[in-house]
Amino acid sequence: MNIDQKMYEGAEFETPPEVEEYWARDQKAKADAGKLMMELIPSSAYISLARVLTYGAQKYGPNNWQGVEPDRYIGALLRHLVLFLDEPEGADAESGLLHIEHVLCNAMFLNHLSGQKAKEDR
Repeated sequence: MNIDQKMYEGAEFETPPEVEEYWARDQKAKADAGKLMMELIPSSAYISLARVLTYGAQKYGPNNWQGVEPDRYIGALLRHLVLFLDEPEGADAESGLLHIEHVLCNAMFLNHLSGQKAKEDR
Protein backbone atom coordinates (compact mmCIF):
# COMPACT_ATOMS: atom_id res chain seq x y z
CA MET A 1 0.00 0.00 0.00
CA ASN A 2 1.50 3.37 -1.01
CA ILE A 3 1.25 6.67 0.91
CA ASP A 4 -1.72 7.91 -1.13
CA GLN A 5 -3.65 4.74 -0.38
CA LYS A 6 -2.86 5.05 3.33
CA MET A 7 -3.98 8.69 3.39
CA TYR A 8 -7.34 7.82 1.85
CA GLU A 9 -7.98 4.61 3.76
CA GLY A 10 -11.39 4.94 5.37
CA ALA A 11 -11.93 8.44 3.94
CA GLU A 12 -15.31 9.02 2.43
CA PHE A 13 -15.87 12.44 0.94
CA GLU A 14 -17.39 14.02 -2.10
CA THR A 15 -15.58 16.68 -4.06
CA PRO A 16 -17.59 19.93 -3.97
CA PRO A 17 -18.75 21.19 -7.39
CA GLU A 18 -16.63 24.37 -7.14
CA VAL A 19 -13.51 22.25 -6.65
CA GLU A 20 -14.46 20.08 -9.65
CA GLU A 21 -14.82 23.28 -11.72
CA TYR A 22 -11.42 24.52 -10.53
CA TRP A 23 -9.77 21.24 -11.51
CA ALA A 24 -11.46 21.37 -14.91
CA ARG A 25 -9.98 24.86 -15.52
CA ASP A 26 -6.49 24.12 -14.25
CA GLN A 27 -4.65 21.10 -15.70
CA LYS A 28 -2.03 21.18 -12.93
CA ALA A 29 -4.75 21.07 -10.29
CA LYS A 30 -6.49 18.36 -12.30
CA ALA A 31 -3.51 16.09 -11.64
CA ASP A 32 -4.36 16.42 -7.93
CA ALA A 33 -8.03 15.54 -8.43
CA GLY A 34 -9.26 13.23 -5.71
CA LYS A 35 -6.27 13.85 -3.42
CA LEU A 36 -6.65 15.25 0.06
CA MET A 37 -5.88 18.97 0.15
CA MET A 38 -3.37 18.94 3.00
CA GLU A 39 -2.39 22.53 2.21
CA LEU A 40 -5.75 23.70 3.59
CA ILE A 41 -4.66 22.91 7.14
CA PRO A 42 -3.22 26.10 8.63
CA SER A 43 0.42 25.93 9.66
CA SER A 44 -0.67 27.11 13.12
CA ALA A 45 -2.45 23.77 13.61
CA TYR A 46 0.72 21.83 12.78
CA ILE A 47 2.73 24.09 15.09
CA SER A 48 0.23 23.68 17.94
CA LEU A 49 0.36 19.90 17.59
CA ALA A 50 4.15 19.96 17.48
CA ARG A 51 4.32 22.13 20.61
CA VAL A 52 2.19 19.72 22.65
CA LEU A 53 3.87 16.63 21.19
CA THR A 54 7.33 18.08 21.93
CA TYR A 55 6.33 18.85 25.51
CA GLY A 56 4.96 15.32 25.92
CA ALA A 57 8.02 13.71 24.33
CA GLN A 58 10.33 15.61 26.67
CA LYS A 59 8.25 14.61 29.69
CA TYR A 60 7.28 11.01 28.83
CA GLY A 61 9.38 10.01 25.81
CA PRO A 62 8.61 10.19 22.06
CA ASN A 63 5.35 8.54 20.98
CA ASN A 64 4.59 7.36 24.52
CA TRP A 65 1.02 8.63 23.96
CA GLN A 66 0.29 5.64 21.72
CA GLY A 67 0.29 3.27 24.70
CA VAL A 68 -2.26 5.22 26.75
CA GLU A 69 -5.91 4.19 27.05
CA PRO A 70 -8.20 6.40 24.93
CA ASP A 71 -10.45 7.17 27.93
CA ARG A 72 -7.62 9.20 29.45
CA TYR A 73 -7.51 11.36 26.32
CA ILE A 74 -11.28 11.86 26.39
CA GLY A 75 -10.99 13.15 29.96
CA ALA A 76 -8.02 15.38 29.13
CA LEU A 77 -9.74 16.75 26.01
CA LEU A 78 -12.88 17.61 27.99
CA ARG A 79 -10.92 19.24 30.84
CA HIS A 80 -8.94 21.42 28.43
CA LEU A 81 -12.06 22.22 26.42
CA VAL A 82 -13.94 23.43 29.51
CA LEU A 83 -10.94 25.55 30.53
CA PHE A 84 -10.68 26.93 27.00
CA LEU A 85 -14.37 27.83 26.93
CA ASP A 86 -13.98 29.61 30.26
CA GLU A 87 -10.83 31.45 29.17
CA PRO A 88 -10.06 31.22 25.41
CA GLU A 89 -6.48 32.53 25.82
CA GLY A 90 -5.83 30.42 28.92
CA ALA A 91 -2.77 28.22 29.23
CA ASP A 92 -2.18 24.97 31.06
CA ALA A 93 -0.43 25.61 34.39
CA GLU A 94 2.03 22.73 33.98
CA SER A 95 3.02 22.97 30.31
CA GLY A 96 2.41 26.66 29.71
CA LEU A 97 0.73 25.73 26.42
CA LEU A 98 -2.70 26.97 25.41
CA HIS A 99 -5.67 24.81 26.40
CA ILE A 100 -6.90 24.84 22.80
CA GLU A 101 -3.55 23.33 21.72
CA HIS A 102 -4.10 20.49 24.18
CA VAL A 103 -7.67 20.05 22.85
CA LEU A 104 -6.34 19.74 19.30
CA CYS A 105 -3.66 17.26 20.31
CA ASN A 106 -6.01 15.10 22.39
CA ALA A 107 -8.45 15.03 19.46
CA MET A 108 -5.59 13.89 17.20
CA PHE A 109 -4.68 11.15 19.70
CA LEU A 110 -8.29 9.93 19.80
CA ASN A 111 -8.57 10.07 16.01
CA HIS A 112 -5.43 7.97 15.60
CA LEU A 113 -6.27 5.50 18.36
CA SER A 114 -9.84 5.00 17.14
CA GLY A 115 -8.45 4.25 13.67
CA GLN A 116 -6.06 1.71 15.18
CA LYS A 117 -8.91 0.09 17.11
CA ALA A 118 -11.02 -0.10 13.95
CA LYS A 119 -8.15 -1.89 12.15
CA GLU A 120 -7.80 -4.36 15.03
CA ASP A 121 -11.53 -5.07 14.98
CA ARG A 122 -11.50 -5.97 11.27
